[in-house]
Amino acid sequence: MSGFALFAILATATGFAEMANRRYLKLPTAMGLVIISMLGVGVVLLLDFFGVNASETVRNILPTGKDFQEFFIDSSLALMLYAAATSIDAAALRRHALPILFFATIGTLISVILVAIGTYYIGVGLGVAISPEIALLFGAIIAPTDPIAVSKVTEKIKGWRTWKAIVTGESLFNDAIALIIFTLVLNSILGQADPQSDHFFEMFLKQVLIAVGVGLGVVFLTGCFSFLMQSDCVEGRFMVGIGIAAGSFSIAEAFGGSGPIAVVTAGITTMWAMRNSPSMKPHGTVMSYWMVVEHCLASMFFLLIGFEVLTVDWKLAFILLGISAWAAVFFARIVTVTIGYVSLAIILKLGSMFYFVMPVSLAGVRGALSVALALSLPMALGKDTESRSMILAMTFGAVVIGIILQSSGLMMAADSLNRHRSDRVRLRKPIRSVLVNARGIRRRRQHDR
Repeated sequence: MSGFALFAILATATGFAEMANRRYLKLPTAMGLVIISMLGVGVVLLLDFFGVNASETVRNILPTGKDFQEFFIDSSLALMLYAAATSIDAAALRRHALPILFFATIGTLISVILVAIGTYYIGVGLGVAISPEIALLFGAIIAPTDPIAVSKVTEKIKGWRTWKAIVTGESLFNDAIALIIFTLVLNSILGQADPQSDHFFEMFLKQVLIAVGVGLGVVFLTGCFSFLMQSDCVEGRFMVGIGIAAGSFSIAEAFGGSGPIAVVTAGITTMWAMRNSPSMKPHGTVMSYWMVVEHCLASMFFLLIGFEVLTVDWKLAFILLGISAWAAVFFARIVTVTIGYVSLAIILKLGSMFYFVMPVSLAGVRGALSVALALSLPMALGKDTESRSMILAMTFGAVVIGIILQSSGLMMAADSLNRHRSDRVRLRKPIRSVLVNARGIRRRRQHDR
């Protein structure tokens, strides 16, 4: 099936699913659409039970392998990352730059290693042979938190801006870092790179530096930005934004850099320059356009995640691996956030450890990028033809279970967080009133004397 026909089917199905979720389920977008898609999978399997070969038809429609990479990573990912980058608060990003940088770089590396170790020993316990290289590849696939899923599950929580800004900023940058790690590990499995050589780390730094340079260059060294600064044409600004997103991604990839880092750099730089320009501020209509683009594309891929389950060759061992993989990923997230809190709490005011570690760990939802990376794997990883199905099973298990359970847990945690906040306000008010009354009484006594 052509890409345009697939896009038409997904857009239509996503529209109906969005309306059904808004009217009946009333859940966060990521959670609601995944549940609806899983219900759709149940209907397909039920039709198979009655003799209608529906699953085979759906599998022929869904993109896999290189088709999915072209459909998602090489096209839609740039627009989604640019939209997410332009919506972030630059002041909050600057204010929380240190914890965001820690969780997006060191935290991502720790998460990759912990997930790889956990996955390897889970495989040993279940009697499934998982090589250390495959475990490390899965760690890189499942490491990035999804910026859209994170924003959708945190938007219901009022206040608590510190950790919300941290998880939102982290989810933007760790996508790019995890994608670089994934590329390097996959190349080493396919025999195209040696992870133990210095050249491996040189490639990592090269991709980051080239991407940052391209992102800045596309914004400042072209006539697009000067035109964007002077024009009041809403449509023109929006189209130029699309050009910046697609251009920075494509140029960075052409020069051997990381496309996602280039897009995020370009988006943040564009918004920073606009907000600090005396002649122009970000246009509300343009920002609304980008919010719609971000929401629509993300919704399509959340719906697609559930149906892609049909493309996996499920076995009992793979089902157990998928469930165990989520436990390993969530445990690694808790350990990573705890390490980050202990390391940064000395120099930063991050608040209570429990009320920081709990929501930040729950908000580490995996989503579309992890599924896209797993589906873009070649059919055979070296001489191993079974590892791809195993990685797909673990990825779907970690993503689907994580979106449902962590989103539910975060919604319940929101009530606890808001009660904790209101309790603090109620406690402060009586104490303050007592002090004010005591001060007034003392002043009246002094006046009487």
